[in-house]
Amino acid sequence: MMIGKIILGRYEITEHLKDTNFCQIYLAKDGRLPDRNLRVVKRLKQSLSPPLAAEQAKHGLEVEARILNRLKHDQIPQLFIHSEENSEFYLVQDYIEGDNLSEEVKPSQRLSENQVILLLQEILELVKFIHEKQIIHCDINPSNLIRRTSDSKVVLIDFGSAKQIDSQETNSLNHVQASVSGYAPTEQRSGNAQFNSDIYAVGMIGMQGLTGVSAKDIPTAPNMSEVIWPSGTKPSAKLQEIIEKMVHPNFRERYQSAEQVLLALTKISLPRRTRFKSFIDAAMAGDPTAVAQLVTGVVIGLVALILGLPGFITGVQTMFNPPNSDPPRVSSDNFKTYKNSQYGITIKHPKDWKPQEIGVNGEVVKFLHQPSQASVVISVKALSDWWTLEEYTNQSVSAIENEFLDDNKQVKKYNIEEKNGKATLAKNPAFQVIYTRKDESNNSLKMMEVWNLKKKNAYIITYEAPSEKYDKLNPIVEEMVDSFEN
Repeated sequence: MMIGKIILGRYEITEHLKDTNFCQIYLAKDGRLPDRNLRVVKRLKQSLSPPLAAEQAKHGLEVEARILNRLKHDQIPQLFIHSEENSEFYLVQDYIEGDNLSEEVKPSQRLSENQVILLLQEILELVKFIHEKQIIHCDINPSNLIRRTSDSKVVLIDFGSAKQIDSQETNSLNHVQASVSGYAPTEQRSGNAQFNSDIYAVGMIGMQGLTGVSAKDIPTAPNMSEVIWPSGTKPSAKLQEIIEKMVHPNFRERYQSAEQVLLALTKISLPRRTRFKSFIDAAMAGDPTAVAQLVTGVVIGLVALILGLPGFITGVQTMFNPPNSDPPRVSSDNFKTYKNSQYGITIKHPKDWKPQEIGVNGEVVKFLHQPSQASVVISVKALSDWWTLEEYTNQSVSAIENEFLDDNKQVKKYNIEEKNGKATLAKNPAFQVIYTRKDESNNSLKMMEVWNLKKKNAYIITYEAPSEKYDKLNPIVEEMVDSFEN
């Protein structure tokens, strides 16, 4: 009985979490720390047979410990100790508080394309990091990805089946087999895991999110192992192309690096002006596809210029805005409608942007996207007199421009990036302003406000997000703004 037992002189076992083929996994408290922080303890099973299996399992835990020591990253658990005591072998690592992605990617529940793109990008950034360290995880699935409670970041756990490429040693546990069926490609199941075997697993997570079908239940073509989209679940053409390349049965036809997938996702998820900058950056960095597109576009443009200026413009537009390159929109199935009869407002919002009614300083409701910490706030402010939109706009913009962080008025609180006097809100004339600011921790935030007037009320929608996530989430917010009625 392990519960209540203290191991290695400091870790008190408090709970049994689960068993694997070779290990028992427990939750423990660190008795040497004032807050008795929680740790995860892996204990090698004692009843393994034949003896060779026990030696392989012990060797596997030792390799896992070395891999964790090598991977110093905020979103990968920290290894504290691996040691032997009374002929029993233990590995102790950080406990990550949160829910695994099985709570986000559920069978029978489809995610929007934007949600899936954001999730893939989060996971692929971690895959890119471990691959740069010459590690193949070999067991990426929703249960091994935890949405950390403290900051909503995704944490990659359980390197028990990982493979270290630049070492003569490999992890013999489970012969690098995935612990959950449906996420391992053919070459990995044959004991020949490649770097892009992990990309296959991430692609299957994306496919599960888009279809609402468990990875193990997604059908495959006979004798080809090629996945088939269940009826009525295909996403936009560009995203479908990316996912299918991620999960191609032949690893030689798959994306060869996580960075390639991230670049492809960026091209379909960013607004055009940002996508244009990414395209130029990629071409300048020598990306073969981007360079080829640039050369082709320039040649077409020059030829068209000879034939006439309109043709030149068409050639350049075609180069930077290929067909079907608009960012994916959120399926209407993933929206809910919020109504507030007191203020006479209605707006549609994604199901994972949770509404929180406020009722302070004119703020009516806040929609919070927990994973990104982005928010949309609707305010209704009563005016003391009849104002024109121009008068209200002049006062509001002036207030933004003249907000300072210090009494000497040396440092402005906000930096206005864009003004749009031709905006609309609820099919009525409106004004839009985009600006940036720093929060208390000096993190950069980007904000958009759009407002209109009706009778003696100002209706204001404010979108705020970390600057690096603003553009990725903007298509969703645009749909929310377009649906607003007052």
